[in-house]
Amino acid sequence: MNFQTVIGLEIHVELNTKTKIFCGCKNEASREPNENICPTCMGYPGSLPRLNQKVVDYALKAAMGLNCEIQRSTHMDRKHYFYPDLPKGYQITQAAKPLGINGQLYLEKAKKTVRIQRIHMEEDTAKMMHRKESTEIDYNRSGVPLIEIVTAPDISNEKELLEFLEELKNLLSFFEISDLKMEEGSLRCDLNINVVDQDRDIKTPVMEVKNLNSFKGAVKACLYEQRRLLETLETGCELTKETRGWDQKKEETKTLRKKEDSLEYQYFIEPEILPLQLSEGKVRNTASRIPELPQKKRSRFKEQYDLPDYDVRILTKNPYVADFFEQTVLVCYAPKRISNWIMTQLLSEMPRGLEGFKELPLKPKDFGKLMALMEGGKIPKKVGEKILKEIIITGENPKRVLENRNLGPITDEQEIREIVKELINKHRKALQDYQKKPGKTINFFMGKGMERTGGRLDPCKLREAIKQELLLINQQKKEE
Repeated sequence: MNFQTVIGLEIHVELNTKTKIFCGCKNEASREPNENICPTCMGYPGSLPRLNQKVVDYALKAAMGLNCEIQRSTHMDRKHYFYPDLPKGYQITQAAKPLGINGQLYLEKAKKTVRIQRIHMEEDTAKMMHRKESTEIDYNRSGVPLIEIVTAPDISNEKELLEFLEELKNLLSFFEISDLKMEEGSLRCDLNINVVDQDRDIKTPVMEVKNLNSFKGAVKACLYEQRRLLETLETGCELTKETRGWDQKKEETKTLRKKEDSLEYQYFIEPEILPLQLSEGKVRNTASRIPELPQKKRSRFKEQYDLPDYDVRILTKNPYVADFFEQTVLVCYAPKRISNWIMTQLLSEMPRGLEGFKELPLKPKDFGKLMALMEGGKIPKKVGEKILKEIIITGENPKRVLENRNLGPITDEQEIREIVKELINKHRKALQDYQKKPGKTINFFMGKGMERTGGRLDPCKLREAIKQELLLINQQKKEE
């Protein structure tokens, strides 16, 4: 069978404004359920919503970053449906006139453009927690501001799906409008998928898989639905359009409900919120504050710093890593060494990996000073690693740590020779192999010397001292 998978996405992004979208309640995670609520986000009769302008600013940034056309005149709508997590009986959203339309996001690996049909603002619903004997509802999330990003059905397989989600998250991180923590629900996506039999020109109904909160889950759900829909095409079974959920434990989708038609939502303009008019000045001002975005930054890093693709992708994963790298390079121009250290030594010391760069106490100028010490040959790598472990925690100047902890390099030739003599006396058996394998013996004592001094010995001087001492011992043996 010659088939094609057709995938479109609806991505919900929780915005990190201080207050909710239509009221003054705090927009933050709370330890206690139903703590950050008021009559407006609970949908009490007589409560009046007022649009948070910061939400408009954040949505405008995202729309511009995704190359959308901005609709200067727009409004909010009511979307009616009944569900326990929606106390008003309707959701305030944008249906008829979304803020942004006709955008696009280019996928470099797949070499294709995914069209963005629309970006709009809306409120989140409450959170339902299903127990064995009951369902509990936490309304703290009710009224949390969202943007919804809807793509055209341009994605054809799980690899393109994963690249799109990664690229979108990468781009949104540069606007700092959301914490983008999928595991906490601040970035989640719905998958719209169907399969087309191109030989027989027939296709399955579109299935919607709701609330996928991890990239891995999205990919697995995509593959599962693709297999399921292919089987129905092969067997000739009839399917109806439906909304399905992803069971993470069983790694399968399950039916939630018949998929609603848009007419069933009974949309109409929200009468209690004035239409939104975006001035030319506001649009221009927002456009002027759009940062350099990931794809342009990757291209510049590759050309300006002569870095390989892998390094460039890691360094531009979020704005904090990219800024840290560039500020470090200003102190010590060694782009590749700095890149290597960020990706290995520095990340290995950070429990949250790349996500932890925002809270990193280490300043780029101090990291640059450490790189400069190694680049100038003043300290070896082992000592650099020790200093890094300390300054990540303390934020102290690396030169001061070097002096206070007596970690400076040992370069005095006489002192090095004394250390070598001590090591040879301690490991006399290693001398037996010197005639047959001189290189192996020298490397053995090199390792012991670095181990003995914590990597502080100058490698060239140490190697020379070992050679001289071994030659001297060998000469003495011959004379005997």
